[in-house]
Amino acid sequence: MPPTYQLPCDHCSHLFEVSPKQAGQELTCSECSGTTEAPMLRKMRLLETVEEETGKKVRKTEAKSVDFNMFFSIGLFAAVLLGGLGLLCYFYAGSLETIIDRELATEQHNEIVDQLKPAEVVTYYNELRIEDGLGDWYEPNYVRYNTQSTILTIFSYVLMGLGGASLVCALSVAALIASKR
Repeated sequence: MPPTYQLPCDHCSHLFEVSPKQAGQELTCSECSGTTEAPMLRKMRLLETVEEETGKKVRKTEAKSVDFNMFFSIGLFAAVLLGGLGLLCYFYAGSLETIIDRELATEQHNEIVDQLKPAEVVTYYNELRIEDGLGDWYEPNYVRYNTQSTILTIFSYVLMGLGGASLVCALSVAALIASKR
């Protein structure tokens, strides 16, 4: 099948589709009713072909579609991954947290001290790891776990926020690419 070419109208620039069989013929424009002469075959071959133009449009559309799919997929994957990791971190942090009833702990401590003999109180005091009575207090496990829980909770919020931000970025890039189609 011979290629068809695009020829602009001399009067209104409307595009005709001309074939090599129409070389040298006068064509009537459907837009302005003006006449335009189709060029000879040698000059007609310099015009842009209809298949090339259609191929370019298809390739550009395919490229935009690939860009859209790629950016959206990467953004969605990042959102799910970061959000999921944030949730896991949040639930793990919740499992570490220990709630202590200070009044109950103080009562239990006082009961222990009240039952001790004076010599045992000194030993008990030394076991609490207090240096000179005013130094660093021994940090029990529950204090460390609560500190870790707080840090992990903050970290999980950061991860979930990054996941949300990547989702917003994916949607905005996808919308931008879609609007340029």
